[in-house]
Amino acid sequence: MRKILSLSPILISILLILSIVIWGGYSTDRFFLNDGGYVEWEKGIKYHDPAAYELHSEGLEIMDSGDLDYAEEHFQSLVSSYPDYVGGYLALGSIQLLLNNETQAKVNFLKSIEINPNYPQSYSRLGYAEAALGDCTNAIKYYKHALELEGNYGMAHFGIAECYYYNNDFDLAATHLKKAITLVPDSQYGKAAKSLLEKVLLKKQADLD
Repeated sequence: MRKILSLSPILISILLILSIVIWGGYSTDRFFLNDGGYVEWEKGIKYHDPAAYELHSEGLEIMDSGDLDYAEEHFQSLVSSYPDYVGGYLALGSIQLLLNNETQAKVNFLKSIEINPNYPQSYSRLGYAEAALGDCTNAIKYYKHALELEGNYGMAHFGIAECYYYNNDFDLAATHLKKAITLVPDSQYGKAAKSLLEKVLLKKQADLD
């Protein structure tokens, strides 16, 4: 199957947040670790050796420099040293998405789910990887799981809407796009949701004509 997504607003947001700042209804001072619940940001850092956070920050700086191959190596080293650190696997998988290595990205997102099956961002990014590989059926399944865990997760609403759009299910696409617009109107993918919703409404009108 053809890839349906090349550089969607979800991938753009990955460039911006890369697994530390939580968008789409989450506050930026909370981080979800493998204890299955929310913890405060500082507690999240202390849960691991503080060096893990320093390595994560260094990895983001490498990514910002544009050297994604080196950033990938850096995060591979991080998760080797801290194999229970969910954020490391999310960052590694996100970089691999940027390197068009969706298959390996899936492996790391699945690993993050193995560590903590209650973290919606892992399922949302896994859904993105599946969509990028052209498998909307699995993508929708993972996006739905993310929304079961957090119904106000704007990124997941936008992702599932894209899949429904490409499946010509315009009613469901519109429902989730409107939700994304309500939740994150000023974000990159919130704005893209408005643009895609216009296309959806035109498609629906064409079907009526």
